[in-house]
Amino acid sequence: MKQKISIFILTFFCISAVSFSAFASSNRVALIIGNSAYKSSPLANPANDAEDMTAALKRLGFDVIKEVNADQRQMEDAIDKFYNCLRKSEIGLFYYAGHGMQIDNANYLIPVRANIKSESDVKFESVHAGRVLGKMRDVGNRLNIVILDACRDNPFKRSFRTESKGLARMNAPKGSILIYATSPGSLAEDGKGRNGTYTRNLLENIERSDLTVQQVFNETGRGVMADTGDKQVPWMSSTPVAEFYLAGGSGGEAKTARRRKDRRQSLKTCRLK
Repeated sequence: MKQKISIFILTFFCISAVSFSAFASSNRVALIIGNSAYKSSPLANPANDAEDMTAALKRLGFDVIKEVNADQRQMEDAIDKFYNCLRKSEIGLFYYAGHGMQIDNANYLIPVRANIKSESDVKFESVHAGRVLGKMRDVGNRLNIVILDACRDNPFKRSFRTESKGLARMNAPKGSILIYATSPGSLAEDGKGRNGTYTRNLLENIERSDLTVQQVFNETGRGVMADTGDKQVPWMSSTPVAEFYLAGGSGGEAKTARRRKDRRQSLKTCRLK
């Protein structure tokens, strides 16, 4: 039987109107966690996804903290270490692949040795997704990204009272973009090769210098839809954000500045009339 997964991507940006091209590699930090070796419902892709995302981000100039098959304490310690590094950086990125689920409309990341026998255990044996978001908001960097390739089909559902699927919807905070690899509450097909469906498409686009961050996720979503025959349709929640070329695309900041200048001139002309 084909295994099904639910993949959730959350991308969170805190952006100000500055030139990101001036950032040095030491000002980019990422935390990557990939959990595959679960006793109940082990997963094939997350450890590979974490390794491949680590390699891609290092090529993009990120200093990377990586944890594979982490337990709860390892995940929390890694998040704390990440927070300390974020305070000295300009760009932060968090990527998680593994089991995850929603309980009472809150999203949780599941460590590999979590002892979960009922729904109430999830809150104490897992890591709340908001823990990372909170750290990033506390630091207030110019750009923060969170990617959750999480929530394969609930491995504990037989002992749960509810039948909630996927992860809960989260609205985009001001100046942010939230990307779901599939619609909130929906399931998505597992990858057939080394990587999960969404992460494989993300890896094909994340190092493209001709795409803004927004375009990277748009092209990734288009690839997922093509691969699954529209059975998996990524979903986005967004507020206005500045253009940013993660791979250092040429001319992006200049084009944005020109558009702003043109808009100000246009508004001035309207007022004069």
